[in-house]
Amino acid sequence: MATARTKVYREKLARAVAGLAPMPEITHIAIGTGGVDQQGKPKSLTGEETGLFQEVLRRTVTPSLPASTTVRYSLAVQADIDGLADKGINEVGIFDADGDLAAIKTTTTKNLESTDELEFDFDAIF
Repeated sequence: MATARTKVYREKLARAVAGLAPMPEITHIAIGTGGVDQQGKPKSLTGEETGLFQEVLRRTVTPSLPASTTVRYSLAVQADIDGLADKGINEVGIFDADGDLAAIKTTTTKNLESTDELEFDFDAIF
């Protein structure tokens, strides 16, 4: 499993902390099927990624604050309703209001059957 905050996101964060630009909100979570190599191992990440390797679903997200220093972005999916049945999910990313990838995670593949329901949580810890 690999996780990376992107260079673009880190640059935006630095500008916002310096008071040079506003920080765009995280608005979407996307999931995909391209996060593993030919051997089925999660791909390594560099932080230079600009999108998922093979995005299959993107949805608007509403943040929550489960702790005073944690922002959680969640997405619940139902394989049959969301068109994910028979797909192997192995990557997830969060995107800001500008459409830029803020963070990405690759994992081993979870093959979804039509009755499967999954929830993806991305925590930003400050």
